[in-house]
Amino acid sequence: MKPFRTNNYLLLLGIGIIWGSQFVFNNQVMQVAPPLTIAAARALIGSLTLIVLSWFTPEKQHRPDTPNKIWAVWRLYLLIALLEAVLPLFLIVWGQQRAGSNISAILIGTAPLFTVFLSALFVKGKEFDFHSTSSVLLGFLGVVVLMTPGMQGNGFNHVIADLALLLAAASFAGSLILLHKIPRGTPIRSMRNILMLASVPLLALSLILDAPWTQHWELANIASMLILGTFCSGIVYVLYATLIQQAGSVFASMSNYLVPLIGVLLGVVFMREPFTAYNGLALVLIITALGVSELRTLTKSAIGSR
Repeated sequence: MKPFRTNNYLLLLGIGIIWGSQFVFNNQVMQVAPPLTIAAARALIGSLTLIVLSWFTPEKQHRPDTPNKIWAVWRLYLLIALLEAVLPLFLIVWGQQRAGSNISAILIGTAPLFTVFLSALFVKGKEFDFHSTSSVLLGFLGVVVLMTPGMQGNGFNHVIADLALLLAAASFAGSLILLHKIPRGTPIRSMRNILMLASVPLLALSLILDAPWTQHWELANIASMLILGTFCSGIVYVLYATLIQQAGSVFASMSNYLVPLIGVLLGVVFMREPFTAYNGLALVLIITALGVSELRTLTKSAIGSR
């Protein structure tokens, strides 16, 4: 077992704060730009950030040595780009515009539950057991509780927004499963390539559909957009990869507990969003579901270390 040091916990907290704060900065940028433009800018700025950082990172990645292998890797990059950036970056902003940052943070926090579910369906050697089944059921119950107010009365648009956010969480889960298939090496370069691929269709669609040159950006909006791209879509991946190397993937995955908590807290404090009993119960259920899933991983890790 790898030793836990103070800087591991600082990295964990930093990752939770960066990913949890994205909803606050999204709220600032949504005032002047549509979701497609925000997604395109995040992908582009994130890829540029990782391009710069990759210059200072030693190359550890094994390069494919045949055209077929090269094409296979880039096909994988393209699929991950769709699931990791193109779909979720758009859906998060679109959904947050209609559901609010609190609900967005909680629903995006279900990504690990989708990972458990999709892994059991599509990954060889993974299957449903007591822990994984319980975690998925608890998480589903939390989602139902969270969506209940929108189902009452005229909340159709709210329900659609919730479903869009759940689709973004499922998309993140799918990309995480595929990320394990990338040849081992330097994660910064892999994420750089993925974000570069994602930025191309997003930028093209944004230029055609949004006409971003007609948008009036103020300094606060520009600053929020730079933070979203540089930190929430760039530097955070460096921190996450570093934490995995230092403390292992099990410890790094605990950032999933912090993202919804920090997202909800920042939404209440900085955006004066209401925190209802439905929010609280859903948050408890989803975090409990993550805890049950994490207990399964920790149990297997402890057995394997004997």
